[in-house]
Amino acid sequence: MIVLSSLVALCAIVSNPTTAAPAVRDALESADSLVRWDGRPYVIDELPEELGEAPRQAARSWAAWCDDNGYAMELDEGGRVLLVTENGSKKLTKARGLVKKTSAHFDKILPAPAETEGHPGEVAEWGAGSSPLDHDTAVLFVLGDMKDQAKLLDELAAQNDYLTGWAQSAKNLVGFVLERPLVGAYLESAPDLKEWRPENELVHRLTELLFLRRFGRQPWWLQQGIAWQAEIELEKGVYCFPYRSEFIYAVEHAAWPSNVKGLYYRKGKESVPLDLQRLTDWNRSSYDAQAAWTAWGAAHFLIHEHGDSLPTFLRDLHRYRDEHDRVDNGDGTWQRVLGYEIPVDALGEKMELHFGADVLAEAGTYLGKGKAK
Repeated sequence: MIVLSSLVALCAIVSNPTTAAPAVRDALESADSLVRWDGRPYVIDELPEELGEAPRQAARSWAAWCDDNGYAMELDEGGRVLLVTENGSKKLTKARGLVKKTSAHFDKILPAPAETEGHPGEVAEWGAGSSPLDHDTAVLFVLGDMKDQAKLLDELAAQNDYLTGWAQSAKNLVGFVLERPLVGAYLESAPDLKEWRPENELVHRLTELLFLRRFGRQPWWLQQGIAWQAEIELEKGVYCFPYRSEFIYAVEHAAWPSNVKGLYYRKGKESVPLDLQRLTDWNRSSYDAQAAWTAWGAAHFLIHEHGDSLPTFLRDLHRYRDEHDRVDNGDGTWQRVLGYEIPVDALGEKMELHFGADVLAEAGTYLGKGKAK
């Protein structure tokens, strides 16, 4: 597989292979997998040492699948994101720019906190721990169609036994994001969907991946709220609706500020506090419009009013989950509780600890005044 933005990109090397490094020349001749970084192709094992091992591991995991299905791999500048697109994709340049723009936006609103106390989660086996934070390379697939998504899901199940059941049901989804492995996907085009913007899909799915990479598994509403905030900030509207299957009206894309204001506005009356119970009750495999609007509004509030404390709060939630989503087997070992969610009372206490005793009331007032926009 030759990794490039277009067939022209490697023209000089292909037409005059003596100018290429021996390892790259051998790969071109033998069709071994390459990954593109910093404007040039590399044999995976010969990527620069400064990138570390995580990008190599990510590329190795998907090299054979890319070879078999006509896809190309490209790393971003820091090796944090592996972008996988169809060979010769005409949208690669735009996707590359959006990866850079989205990553910069994410780092601006949610920088890695300075404090690193607590449990780093260094165990990598499923059911026994989680990967180190801010370590793995996030893999984002830009898929040509639903058939390629089905092939990708089959490969995920083959590589990860615990995903077998989920992978079958996910074939009915249009795009997805996983924490382990750190993989996301969306469709480059969706002719059967009326309201579709691949740019929003990229921004949303990549923000989710970066969020999981830096802070681990978090409440579903926070993960989605942060991603929707990125969509509205960077693309001026919402087009990515995970787990939503019903028709989407054109007016909905830009209506979120007025929608969430309508939920919390109380003329001449004291505003109601943020409905944390509704947010925590929101199931990960479903779509709830009012919960979605509130999730975005709450994320907007926390970013703009408590941005300095938000990263530390998220790391604190990660520690809490690491301590509570496990069961003692009674023999000195333990295992993770699949589907564990932080209880609403504990979540509220953590929010008050980091953002102040009146944080829920302040959030309700903020939303009722229409400050989320």
